[in-house]
Amino acid sequence: SSLSNLSGGAFSLLANSYSYVADITEPEERTQAMGSVMSVTYATMGVGPMISSLLVELPFGSDALSILTSLMCLLLATFLCLTALQEPRHEQARRNSCHSLSSGKSSPLDPLKQLWLPRTRTGSIEPRCTVILLLVLDVLFLCVAAGSGPAFLLFFSYRYEWRSRQLGYYLSFTNMGKAAVLLILAPHALKLLRNRYGTLTRTADHVDVLFVRISLSSLLLGLSLIFWRSHDTGMAVS
Repeated sequence: SSLSNLSGGAFSLLANSYSYVADITEPEERTQAMGSVMSVTYATMGVGPMISSLLVELPFGSDALSILTSLMCLLLATFLCLTALQEPRHEQARRNSCHSLSSGKSSPLDPLKQLWLPRTRTGSIEPRCTVILLLVLDVLFLCVAAGSGPAFLLFFSYRYEWRSRQLGYYLSFTNMGKAAVLLILAPHALKLLRNRYGTLTRTADHVDVLFVRISLSSLLLGLSLIFWRSHDTGMAVS
């Protein structure tokens, strides 16, 4: 786990997946395509703990068997990335990237500079503020999501004495629920709102704002329910 975190872990893989999707899809299709990638990610995160729990319950099963199976899946995924995954950029684009790196014209901070968008023709900085605001919201949302997950697992282990099997089923059900929302509910809602409000390509439109508000409202509702019922039943909502 520590070695995986040093390489960026799941977040690094997800960022590269989004970059790959952005290279091979049209701009108007990227939102739904990235949602599909995230739904598959949550689905596999749901299936994985369930398989691990089943391996532990086998007559010859143990925690070591589930860890060994996880390592084998990781090696298989690495092999497929090295052999089957194709480079989406054309040859000239790759040469330009290599030349930029070898000449010292690029640095690790270059992607951050792209967040500071230039002013529009009318002098407005609305696109720049929109990008920075979305970045801040995403960081805050990630802090809550990443921080609450381990806390829930520790709470269930302490309060209800859950072991690996029960925790695996909990992770499976929650992640499969997230996958269902992204794969079934979100695309239909996106299509409905686009037909009603339309879309903008250069800045955040009404549909984007509604999705951000719904996501943040759901997060705040879940946290409110936790604090409301924590003294009575210890209920956790995620």
